[in-house]
Amino acid sequence: MYNNFNLRIGQYLKNARKKNGLTQEELGKMIGKSKAWYVDIERGKNNLYFSDAKSLCEALNIDINELAKYAGGNDFHPKK
Repeated sequence: MYNNFNLRIGQYLKNARKKNGLTQEELGKMIGKSKAWYVDIERGKNNLYFSDAKSLCEALNIDINELAKYAGGNDFHPKK
């Protein structure tokens, strides 16, 4: 069973990818990853490293903090 955090991240990325008119293969190639790797991210099967999340957000032109908040976590900026 996959954890809810990973599933929510995957759903958010899937929606953003579709809004950008990209296939899973195209997005994977944009960040130097395989289609299979990206499919597993969308399905919530794998943990997403920060560096990969950052690359995906840049490719999709989305705010990484919005991704974190959608997934139920805190944003990536330290509290002041």
